Amino acid sequence: MTVPGRRRFGISRKLSLAFAAVALIPLAAALVASLSVLLSQARIVESEVLWGKARLAQLAYQGRRDGLSRALEAASRDNAILVNLELGLDLALSGTLAEFVRGQNLDGAWLIGPDGSALASAVGEWPRDPSAIVLPEDSSIAFSIAEQADGIAFLAGTRRLLSGSGRTVGYLGASVRLDKLCAEASEASKTLAFFMLGSGAWVLSPGLPAAERGTPAILEYREREGGDGEFQRAVGSIAGAGYLLSMVSVREGGRAAKFGIAYPESTLRGSRDRGIAAILLSGLLACALAGLGGRYFKNRITLPVLSLAKAAREIADGIYGETVDPGASDELGDLARDFNRMSERLLEQEGERKEAESALRASELQFRSIFDGVGDAIFVHDLGTGAIVDANQALTDMYGISREEAILSGVSGLSEGKPPYDEAHALELIKRAAGGENPVAEWRARRKDGSLFWVEVALKRASIGGADRILVACRDITARVEADRTIVESLCEKETLLKEIHHRVKNNFQIINSLFDLQLMNTEDPDIREGIREPKARIHAMALIHERLYQSRDFSSIDFADYLGELARELFFTYNADPERISLEIGAESVSLDMDRAIPCGLILNELMTNSLKYAFPDKDRSGRIAVSLERRRDSIVLRVEDDGVGFDSVAMGRSPSSLGLTLARMLSEQLKGSFELESGAGTKATVAFPA
Repeated sequence: MTVPGRRRFGISRKLSLAFAAVALIPLAAALVASLSVLLSQARIVESEVLWGKARLAQLAYQGRRDGLSRALEAASRDNAILVNLELGLDLALSGTLAEFVRGQNLDGAWLIGPDGSALASAVGEWPRDPSAIVLPEDSSIAFSIAEQADGIAFLAGTRRLLSGSGRTVGYLGASVRLDKLCAEASEASKTLAFFMLGSGAWVLSPGLPAAERGTPAILEYREREGGDGEFQRAVGSIAGAGYLLSMVSVREGGRAAKFGIAYPESTLRGSRDRGIAAILLSGLLACALAGLGGRYFKNRITLPVLSLAKAAREIADGIYGETVDPGASDELGDLARDFNRMSERLLEQEGERKEAESALRASELQFRSIFDGVGDAIFVHDLGTGAIVDANQALTDMYGISREEAILSGVSGLSEGKPPYDEAHALELIKRAAGGENPVAEWRARRKDGSLFWVEVALKRASIGGADRILVACRDITARVEADRTIVESLCEKETLLKEIHHRVKNNFQIINSLFDLQLMNTEDPDIREGIREPKARIHAMALIHERLYQSRDFSSIDFADYLGELARELFFTYNADPERISLEIGAESVSLDMDRAIPCGLILNELMTNSLKYAFPDKDRSGRIAVSLERRRDSIVLRVEDDGVGFDSVAMGRSPSSLGLTLARMLSEQLKGSFELESGAGTKATVAFPA
């Protein structure tokens, strides 16, 4: 309880103090970042300084080289040099060369004859060995770097001298000492400059320290990774002092050299080191503050929280009713008191939980009893992998294996193992069930003894124990599959028998037609022959239907359109109709008719075609057409035979509406439960319509 009048230093203030200490961690990170930025900026500054000064030194060297080139260009056009050279006046040439050296601020000049021999020189009497000079092959200037025996190195340029007639009279050369070039470059870049002519061979600017007796100091040299443009960077030491180097490769007259600047390493590194020291000092101060804040946090917050955590672990281990000392009167004290009340409440709930667990175990036993009591085998599959995670007792009776064996073997051990009864197809069914379908399929399964049997599997997605699963119910349908196979075999036998019946009926009709043909061969009486030909045509119409049924896969019906066309053409040629005088037009839609309707329709078509072929065109000079059509309307099928012949004439050839053929057509139409209409005028049109 809070004491009245006393200001309470609560948990919020303690946490604020702790958070203030924790805030030093970002400060430390900021210090590390600052250190990194400082080092990065130092490298950038170092690179820019070295590059800028090396560039200034390079420009100074290039300017001196260009000046040497311009001086040679001007001197090669000097008439005094050319005249004295052609006259062979060596003394005059030496004076002219000396004036040329003084006027152009050079360190030496010389003339070489066309054969390479030295003719005259001024200032330094260089070169002593004319063969060391690179002579130009054309009118351009050839530059070279060479050394004398006394160790003095030069940048030399040579220009070809031509007479008025274009003849080479000699070569004019001039030189600049490399140590003076280094001095000029050092003045331009405000740092030390050097030439490196080879391993251990150096030309230094006057500011660089040298070893005893004026020889160059040995420079420890190593390349750094990367570079700025064409410049190379290095680190080395001269006379024990550290330098940062920036160099560019120079090649004059086939000789390679490096020209660059040497910048004292201490100049660049001093400011960087001071910055690092300041950052490290700030870091140490931040660590000290964090330590003080952490100690306060530990005493005021951490230890009470640890006490609560220990009590919470005991509750987690199942030890209920444990309490802690409330201690201070701040929020942590309030939390301790609330924790004690929670512990007491948990003790009460533990008893309630045990009672609920007992009821849950009873429910699970009841569910397992129902699950194992189902006659069909039921498998529970994982939704993601398709693996078997549970199964009921019925699988032992069906597959001959235990639940554990089924889980270990998986789908592949319970199936035939060949497509489409393998694991890949089973996983496809599980995937469909996971997508919301309820697939049902027949499956070829395998028992433990290796025997195969048929099952019907039904898959469904369901939630079991809070997890999404796939339920697969398997029912043994081996007896049903065998019964279906027996039925199919029986149907095949019946179809074969029916096909044989149609074949035999067709053959019987053919025998009858053959008997009619024998009768026709034994008589010449036209009335008898006509009386035989009509029933023969009727027999042929019925035989043709049985032949169609015999050739068809479906023994219950035929396509009457094909049959109509074939019968009409055969009748047309049977009655010797002249195709040039009488045309036959057939237009038939595809209509399927069973045998009970196909035979009457075939006989009707035979009678109507026969009537038109016999009586429609009695005059041999009369031409015309016979049209046969078959069409399906909404609820009926219409067969029509029409011609543009003489129409019905009771006198001509005995053709009348009451003849035997038309009477037979009417009777067959009534058998089809249809209608028969006959129209006569400019020809004859007979129409038969019957239900579809």
